[in-house]
Amino acid sequence: MGKRVVLGLAAACALATAVTAAEVTPSFPARHFDDRAGFVSPAAAARLDDRLRAFEARTGHAVYVSIFPKLPTASLEDFTIRTATAWRIGRKGLDDGLILFAFVADRKLRIEVGYGLEGDVPDAVAHRILQERITPELRAGHVDAAFEAGVDALLAAAEGHPLPAASGAPEGSAPPVPVPSEAPATEASPEVEAPPGRLDSIIELVKAIAFFRFLGLPVGLAFMVMIVPLSTSPLLRFFPIRRRFKAGQSLPRAWVVESMILLWIIVSNLGSGRGGGSTTSSGGSSSGGGGGSFGGGGASGSW
Repeated sequence: MGKRVVLGLAAACALATAVTAAEVTPSFPARHFDDRAGFVSPAAAARLDDRLRAFEARTGHAVYVSIFPKLPTASLEDFTIRTATAWRIGRKGLDDGLILFAFVADRKLRIEVGYGLEGDVPDAVAHRILQERITPELRAGHVDAAFEAGVDALLAAAEGHPLPAASGAPEGSAPPVPVPSEAPATEASPEVEAPPGRLDSIIELVKAIAFFRFLGLPVGLAFMVMIVPLSTSPLLRFFPIRRRFKAGQSLPRAWVVESMILLWIIVSNLGSGRGGGSTTSSGGSSSGGGGGSFGGGGASGSW
């Protein structure tokens, strides 16, 4: 019975891998404010893009906004975490990327927060930004104001500023959020490299296992595909699995999805290596961001 369970889970993982691979990941955004639906006015989009670029140049934190005409898959969170993981926005080793997703036809929103910013932008703060800043303006039909208020709040939170309560503000309006001056820095922010250490040795060991071949067969890679996600996902992905389960997904589905995300992270690191990619995301590169990792932290909303 135990062998059948293991084989069944391995088959489920293989099927989920095939389904995930078949789904097309959107191309890396050409701008920090990436409006693929033409939802925001061109003037507001250009202004917000300049603000986001200036913020990254000054602080190093990469904050992006990506607006799509519609949600291309049935699951909001599955699409956004897979896309964020593929784009790798944020600095490698610091994981300080943040993405606000919007899907116009579905009227859905999602904030994905990199591991390095989860302390400053926890789930509760991300939820408040959606509910208190963005959603009221969108429901009132004030599209430009919604994203202006959302970007204001996201940049303030990413720098560790507390989000003021929205009490006392007129219904449908976003209260002001104190945003620090964004004067251009006189010098470019220095690149931050993660120091070599035990993690490098572990990655090299994982590479050696993954590329091990016997009689010309990729035995090592097959081992990782079948064993690593099944054995580590319940431990390394406990909180994301719990979050999906509380959101209504079945426990087996949540486990399999998070296993696939973990495998995707492993394979991405194998492909890029520790030295691959810039330490800051360029925003215009078609090859992806700097290497930041996402683990499902953030919040979802609708208007």
